[in-house]
Parts: sequence; structure tokens; C-alpha cells
Amino acid sequence: MSPPSPLFDETVRDPLGQVTVSTQLDHQGLARISVDGHGSVEGMAVAARSFEAAFARLPADQGLHVIVDLSGLEDASLAGQLSLVPWLLRHQHRLRYLGVVGARTTALKIAQAVVQMLPFNERIGFFNDEDELKGLLKELVASPPQ
Repeated sequence: MSPPSPLFDETVRDPLGQVTVSTQLDHQGLARISVDGHGSVEGMAVAARSFEAAFARLPADQGLHVIVDLSGLEDASLAGQLSLVPWLLRHQHRLRYLGVVGARTTALKIAQAVVQMLPFNERIGFFNDEDELKGLLKELVASPPQ
């Protein structure tokens, strides 16, 4: 038996063609988002719209477990990363856990600094290995929120 089809599956590009964002979401609220190209404010706006479209498919009170794969992101400006902060704050009540994999050194350092400013930073982690993150998320999805 094949796994159920995703609830949402979309790939979009920013108007300049510098950033490609792929968003998949399943019925349990597990999302996988990959961001490829050169990070920019415009690219992050496209990403946020894709996230919004995906998460709108689930009940507003359903928690989300998110994998963000940045292994294809060549750079990410501070302005680009900061542009996602309002979106993160708006959805913090839904984010059970957000794990970031594949961030390169500069983008990773910026992201870690930005995350430390968020009031829910204990629900965000950085991983070198996606399998490790998937294992953690599998446990979190199986256990009810506290």
C-alpha cells in the first residue's frame, strides 16, 4: 500500500527567479519545506505565502511539525531572514517544532541569532542530519502537546 498523497504540494519561485521554495504538508501536520537559490526578502515573501497556503489546509488549532531544508540555499541575508520573523510570531501557537537542516555557516549563524530573539526558541532546532530530525519529529507527532 502506498503512503497517502500529500495534503499540499507546491513549488514556487520568486519574481526574479532567485529562490525556489517547495512545500509539502501531510494530514498530520508534518511539513517539509526546501528553499533553494539566493536568499532575499522577495524570496522569503514567496516562501511565507507558500507556507500560508499549505497551513490553511489544516484546522487552525492543529499543530505543525516543520522540516526546513536549507541545503540548497546559497546565501541568506539578514534582511531576508528577519522578514520571516513576523510570520513566525503570527504562527507560533501552531508550531510544535521547527527543525532546520543543511544551513551553511553564514546563513546558519544568522538564523541561530534570529531564533534566539523569538519567544518560542526552544521549539526550534538546527540539525546536520535530516534523518535525526525526522526521528525527533516522528516522536513529537506521536505524543500529544503539553
